[in-house]
Amino acid sequence: MPGIVSNLVQVHPFRVRGGEIEHLLLKRASDEPICPDIWQVVTGGIETGERSIDAARRELLEETGIVAESWIALPVVASFYFEPTDEIMMSPIFACRLPDAMEPRLSEEHGEYRWLPLRDACALLPYPSHREGARAVEEHLSGLLPHR
Repeated sequence: MPGIVSNLVQVHPFRVRGGEIEHLLLKRASDEPICPDIWQVVTGGIETGERSIDAARRELLEETGIVAESWIALPVVASFYFEPTDEIMMSPIFACRLPDAMEPRLSEEHGEYRWLPLRDACALLPYPSHREGARAVEEHLSGLLPHR
């Protein structure tokens, strides 16, 4: 029987250009043992004793070299089944605004990145939980940003 685990964070970095939200997607390197060559948002493990938001900040910095301008803890949780470990994963979802002119400096875990509007981002993201998270970011931000 699969266990229920909550030891990962899902982070949706974004920037605003010309009044439009652009989502940062990262492509995993070909030699990664888990999920090689897939497009994803920033994800990572929560270390023992670490708060989820602190894990999100750390993972963003490790994977992109960027410190976000602001953070939003979304009121939704990503849930999915992860077959390699036979676990049902429950992950808090965070959004973070990155400086508009900043470009990521990728870790060895990723080989490419793209800034994309929601529609294009969702077309590349293979995991429903990542697409749902990106949509939740857009929905949350729709009331906070000037009309687009």
